[in-house]
Amino acid sequence: MLGRDEGKEGCLMLDKGKPEAGKEYSLTGGPGTPSIASGNTWAESEVKNYNANVLDIKFYLYDEDGNQVLNKDGTTKQFRIKDGIRFKPLEYLCEDFDTDILEEVKEKAKDDWDGSNYPAINPLGEDV
Repeated sequence: MLGRDEGKEGCLMLDKGKPEAGKEYSLTGGPGTPSIASGNTWAESEVKNYNANVLDIKFYLYDEDGNQVLNKDGTTKQFRIKDGIRFKPLEYLCEDFDTDILEEVKEKAKDDWDGSNYPAINPLGEDV
């Protein structure tokens, strides 16, 4: 919104709005980062804090010798939790999760993982 700056007669300035209590704002920032010092509004300079949650999770089965359950073609058989089933431990999986360890998925993930690059771990947490 354009408005007259009371301190400078005849000068038009961008109304940057006002900061809101309880929100965090970037006063200065690097190139491409909205900030008050870069001329952005308070709303544009608000710092967004993001949390993570599970989008998809798959499982595989293995026996006591660490052998994975395989499909007929030799690939690892994959499993998901059935629709409508609530498994409470997964609800807490991302509590206190540091989003800095994440990277954006740039392409659609292949659904042909065969488990060969991941060691089997038994429920006691020991390598198999």
